[in-house]
Amino acid sequence: MEPSKNAKFNINEKILGGHF
Repeated sequence: MEPSKNAKFNINEKILGGHF
């Protein structure tokens, strides 16, 4: 994934537990 998108999904990773 692109670094810009990775930062966005990084927030979801902390909430969902890293499924994204």
